[in-house]
Order: sequence, then C-alpha cells, then structure tokens
Amino acid sequence: MSITVIGAGILGLYTVFELLEEGIDPKSINMVAQYIPGDQSPDYTSPYAGAYFSLTIGEESLPLSSYTYEKLEVLKSKLGDNCGLGKCWSTEYQHEPLEEDYLKKLSFANYEIVESSDPRIAHGVKYMAWVFNPPKFTQSIMKYVLDKGVSLEVKRLNHIKEINTPIIFNCSGNGAKKLGGVEDSTCYPVRGQVVVIRAPHINECVSFWSEDESTYIIKRPDSNTDECILGGFYQDNVGDMSTYGFETKDILERTSSIYPKILNGGTIDDLQILRVVAGLRPGRKDGPRIEVEKIETGHIIHNYGAEGSGYLFGLGMAHKAVKKFLEI
Repeated sequence: MSITVIGAGILGLYTVFELLEEGIDPKSINMVAQYIPGDQSPDYTSPYAGAYFSLTIGEESLPLSSYTYEKLEVLKSKLGDNCGLGKCWSTEYQHEPLEEDYLKKLSFANYEIVESSDPRIAHGVKYMAWVFNPPKFTQSIMKYVLDKGVSLEVKRLNHIKEINTPIIFNCSGNGAKKLGGVEDSTCYPVRGQVVVIRAPHINECVSFWSEDESTYIIKRPDSNTDECILGGFYQDNVGDMSTYGFETKDILERTSSIYPKILNGGTIDDLQILRVVAGLRPGRKDGPRIEVEKIETGHIIHNYGAEGSGYLFGLGMAHKAVKKFLEI
C-alpha cells in the first residue's frame, strides 16, 4: 500500500520514522513537502524552534511526552553521534507547586525536586533532559529515512486531491489552515522570539514557568559555535516574523535573573549574541489533531497542531497516528 506523508517538519519526519519502526516498506512511503531540512521560510517552523524536552508540559500530554522521551533513545542510536540530539541536566522551576500525583507520573525521567531562594518559585524539577539542534537534527532524520529508501518530492501542495495514494498522513503544521481539502480554521500561529548566544560555559537547561511567563535557557547540542538559546514568548495569533529590540532586552533580563551563570561574571552587555530569531509555532484551538478522515480515494490521518511541542511529544503523536493507520 502506497503512503504519502505531507510535510517535512519535525512531525512529518517523526511520522516517517515511526512508520519504518512498524516495519512499513520504505519504498512505499513518499514525502511531499514545499520546504525540507536546510530551507528557511516563515512557513517552515521546525528550524526556528528552541527545542528541548520539558517534564512539566501538562498532564494531558504526558503519554505523548513519555513515549517521546523513551523512543528518542532508539532514534539517537540509529542516527549516531553528532546528529543534533543530545542530553544534559535540566531544571524546570515552577511558580506553583506540582501535585504529588502528577509528580509520580514523571518517574520515567528519574527526576528530583530542588528548591530555590527566589520568592516567585515554589520548587524545581531536575532531571536528565533531551536537547535538540533543530537544523542538524531534522537533516539527520531526513538523511536516515531517505537512505532507507523513502522517496521525497519537493513541491507546493494546493489541495489534498493532488495526492493519489490511498493513505495520506497530513503533517502540514501551519499549512493546515490553507491546504485545500483540510482548511482547518481553528489553526493559528503562535509567535516566539529567542536570542542565541555563544556560551561555552553553559552545559545545562534552566527554565521558569508561570501563567504569564515562559523563560528558558537551552544548551544546544552539536553546535560548532557553543550556542545557547534564550527565550521566550508565546504570542497567540501573531504572525509577525520580525524581531524587536525591546523583546531581546526583556529576554536577556529575565534569563539572567533566574540564571546569572549565563553572564559568566560579566553583564548583559558582555554577552556574545550570535543572532535573534522569531518563529511561528503551529497552534490549534483544540490542541493537536490526531484523527482519521475517510475520503473518496482512501484515508487521511491528520497529525498536526503541536504548537511549541513538536520536538517534545512529536514521537508520541506520530506513534498514535501510525497506530490509527494500522487499525484501518
């Protein structure tokens, strides 16, 4: 049976990987995408992601994130070293204490509770986290699946009817809003801005989450320039890819406040800023869409709407989508 996977962002790539893991013949799989790893466009989210694993993303997503956490070990073993995927210690500070029942469900990551003298912080969760170098990681997965025999067609799709295989995986991300035959009006962009600095002295991740603040420091693996990602913002229904100085200033002040180590004994003015980047996460009103739709020529398995969590629980989403295909 021939299969088409629409989209070569992280969800499309994870989906192809999961299909191969289920023993699907790679020569039966064709990827169709306007943008592929190595490209940059406001319509192609994955290269712009800060991208790291978070334990405290929310209880409803834990099955997806726990699967991803464990399956990334398998993916890493197949991609090899210097693939854009690594591990480091991560501490996630919380404004409100996490409930004991929720904490028990995080046992897959072997966490520990840490305290903070910051009055805004209830406690932190420290564990060994996965971290990503999105440009390198997506290119590594693409090379892996193509080497296995998966085919790739680079073109812009205007309508789902342009695909003539009986099985279609729709991993179109932000494109789901305008793709003919899908046209999901509940999709919307979620803008973020990050500051990328050179910081060879940083070898961990630190974050602080509250209802109105998302502040994070992410060590980027396999970086020739010792990159560290500082962020960030979650701005719903904002499609602006410009970057702004006042947001850069805000990010630098917040990150150095919760984690002064980034300053390395100096000041904000001493930081070596490599670039400032904005990106558009693929948001969706009701959260991720993972469902089967029967059409005249076969079935579409939708798999999109991960917002800012495509790297974090995308393997879980792909696994769920592939299971739905296998049940058809």
